[in-house]
Amino acid sequence: QGGQWPVVFIDQGYITEELLNKEYLRWLYTAITRAQEKVYLINFHASFFPEEQSD
Repeated sequence: QGGQWPVVFIDQGYITEELLNKEYLRWLYTAITRAQEKVYLINFHASFFPEEQSD
């Protein structure tokens, strides 16, 4: 299987809407789950971080 590291950096870089598909999300999940302590998401579009809705 894959290795694990204390810290993982994931740079989204330039990615178009058409590339945001099921395979990309699988890759992202795998990258995130390799981190033992911290994950840094770099150059991610704001749409990946929806604002919390207050009641």
